[in-house]
Amino acid sequence: MSYAIIRNEKYTKEQMIQLAPHNERFKKKYSNKNIDLSKTSQNYHLKKPVER
Repeated sequence: MSYAIIRNEKYTKEQMIQLAPHNERFKKKYSNKNIDLSKTSQNYHLKKPVER
């Protein structure tokens, strides 16, 4: 039998403004050396983001 572990957290709008560039790999420098920027093109969205 297979299963998935899912973690959900609530964020405010202000927190999301800071998290979005990190999650979308828009930043150029990260403290985590394991982030592979060449995989940015593999990002996908289950729901298209609304640009404002």
